Amino acid sequence: MDESNIVQNVVQRVDEVESRLAFQDDHIQQLNDIITKLQLEVMTLHERLSHSERRLQELTPSLLKPLEEETPPPHY
Repeated sequence: MDESNIVQNVVQRVDEVESRLAFQDDHIQQLNDIITKLQLEVMTLHERLSHSERRLQELTPSLLKPLEEETPPPHY
């Protein structure tokens, strides 16, 4: 191999590495966008769940009588 072939080979390999790096950068950005979107969805769902839990706790006491007000079952 002469020197020009070696230089050409190195240039070709650098071009290939740059191409792969650009592809990986693009792919990483796409994954980051997806993760960001999913994080926002998780936060929204968490807020909705918390709201539902609070609402359920507000409603639950009105649905159940205190134990001392409950009538005993018929077999007592």
